[in-house]
Amino acid sequence: MATKESKAQRVERLKREKNPWDALEEIRGFARTGFPAIPPEWLGTYLRWWGVYTQGDGAGVVGGHNGEGKALPYFMVRIRIPNGILRAAQLRAIADLSRRFGRGVADITVRQNIQLHWVTPESLPEVLQTLEQQGLTTLGACGDVVRNITGCPVAGVDADEICDPSPLAMEASRLLAGNAEFYNLPRKFKVSLTGCRAWCSYPEINDVGLTAITRSFRGQLETGFSLRVGGGLSTDPHLAVRLNAFVRWPQVVDVIRGVAELFRATTSLREHRERARLKFLFLREGWSAEAFQRELERLLGFELDPAEPEHPPQDNYRDHLGIHSQKQEGLCFVGAAVVRGRVSWEQLHAAAELSERHASGDLRTTAMQNLLIVNSRWLTEELDDRLPGFDQDFKLHVTGCPNSCGQHWIADIGLEGKKLKVNGSFVDAYYFCVGGAVGSFPTIARPVGYRCAAQQVPDAIERLLRTYRATREPGENLRRFFGRHSDAELRQFLAGEQVEPVERDRPAAPVPQAVEG
Repeated sequence: MATKESKAQRVERLKREKNPWDALEEIRGFARTGFPAIPPEWLGTYLRWWGVYTQGDGAGVVGGHNGEGKALPYFMVRIRIPNGILRAAQLRAIADLSRRFGRGVADITVRQNIQLHWVTPESLPEVLQTLEQQGLTTLGACGDVVRNITGCPVAGVDADEICDPSPLAMEASRLLAGNAEFYNLPRKFKVSLTGCRAWCSYPEINDVGLTAITRSFRGQLETGFSLRVGGGLSTDPHLAVRLNAFVRWPQVVDVIRGVAELFRATTSLREHRERARLKFLFLREGWSAEAFQRELERLLGFELDPAEPEHPPQDNYRDHLGIHSQKQEGLCFVGAAVVRGRVSWEQLHAAAELSERHASGDLRTTAMQNLLIVNSRWLTEELDDRLPGFDQDFKLHVTGCPNSCGQHWIADIGLEGKKLKVNGSFVDAYYFCVGGAVGSFPTIARPVGYRCAAQQVPDAIERLLRTYRATREPGENLRRFFGRHSDAELRQFLAGEQVEPVERDRPAAPVPQAVEG
């Protein structure tokens, strides 16, 4: 009597039989034949190597079979964004794909990818081709492969970073994504590489976590990386184990490749899908950090230098929201929070436009599912020019989302995006809230009833801050200044004259619920 093939055995057989990256023509064929003709091995396995999952009906948690909902005749398409680095033209193309094929929404993921939903088999080839034309790919965004390599979204611009290893992340991504040598790993394989002091890409929960560190070597300072392996969450969480290793800059890509080769060669991890991650060498098979390092160095063909003392960040929350000065003089980056990572195509398009109009056209996605615009000059540069010598830091948050994804309710000055009719046409505008704070004196910002066109915002803030500077009491900060003035007075400071209050219009409908990907 034949033994029934287990789930792990079936997947391993399918991977031996075909490298999905060599089968693009079959995907193009599905566009002609439609969803019902797609073989089950493609729906359940092979499409994932192309960053494509079947779209579920959302009933897995409350119904369905074995916690899984019914697959609908649509796809989720995950776009690989190495280190979260995007150009405005790429984001605009993604926005257009979302509008045309994805019901107008997209998701930023915890691995800095962007996902489209509700993509039909008929449109899938055009989606893949458009992304390729923009220098983007979905290869390896899902499947038993090296997933998107994550890193600090403000690499290269963070004034406090140890180093900018994003070129290494891009090099490793080019090496591993779509490489036939690494299409058949036991399960997914996640890499984090960061020079950020906050460890914002969470190296502790990756299969490979590389964090920048500096040592004194032969009388000179040298920047390299600490190395952690075997991290992961799911039903058997395990924090990555730190090896006794200082990885030098030229060794980084070789080390990532070496750990991936070690993972690929460990046949015991292919026996059960639920126990196929690298962490189970530590959780179930008794490997120690020393044993792992010996095997890794054998594969590499060289020994790694001993580890240096390190100081992990104390904060649990790690992201780069708000407005911050860059290491480049006169520039700043702006981080906007995105509720549950869900954005509309209009918001993506607007972010691309803003990044080109007021910055350099560079954007970043974060591991906390947020979006950053780097090299952003306009508003902060305007204020610096208008108020030289202003002696107090203040938080200025800007949002275009009715659900406060820019956290304007906890800023000293919060600007909420609106529309305003001027000479018969609608223009971008902002509604003002002031006096928000967190920490020792948490306060929700006050809506003061003032709204103006976007181009008038610097004038309004300048008038408000000049009034504060001219009339403040000794030792008085902005929060106390706002607290002792009425809404009518604050409107007058902003407008330069007495004006009637305007209503803060509410959103017409709630933001659509996220579809997990």
